[in-house]
Amino acid sequence: DSQALQMALVENLQREDLNPLEAAEAYQRLVEEFGLTQEALAGRLGKDRSSVANSLRLLRLPKRIRDDVAAGTLSEGHARAILGLERPADQIRARDAVVRRGLTVRSTEALVRRLKEGGSPQGSRARAQDPNWGSLEDDLRAALGTKVRIVREGSGGTLQISFFSGDDLTRIADTILGPR
Repeated sequence: DSQALQMALVENLQREDLNPLEAAEAYQRLVEEFGLTQEALAGRLGKDRSSVANSLRLLRLPKRIRDDVAAGTLSEGHARAILGLERPADQIRARDAVVRRGLTVRSTEALVRRLKEGGSPQGSRARAQDPNWGSLEDDLRAALGTKVRIVREGSGGTLQISFFSGDDLTRIADTILGPR
């Protein structure tokens, strides 16, 4: 009977429509109730052990962030990036910045690095110099779908637009210049 329940849970996990939190909770149940190791569970699911471990780590997030992942407000990638912060208060600060600014997973990873180095969720030096520049950065980031930074240099400055692949660069160029 225990074996049948275990098989039913594994089959349920292989459904495509589970959100990342539901999957993590089911993994946890299998680990706790049946004494499965992450390695054994991964083998039964046809997944890598690291994939199972990363899913289980989601359960350590504050409830507010877990709820966002379950609702689809934050992706599993965003949540995993936020897990890079140890303190729940810092995780919530990062979550708030991600939701407010609509950050990509890569931008969330950069935000987490900045917070770990003692920075603020707002980031760049431009914000400290002129709050309007921070707002402009946010608008450009949203319009271009990537990290944007304004660096003031004397009376002028530099606009830095990040891209992560050739396709990403083409997408950004098409957004700025229109399709060519």
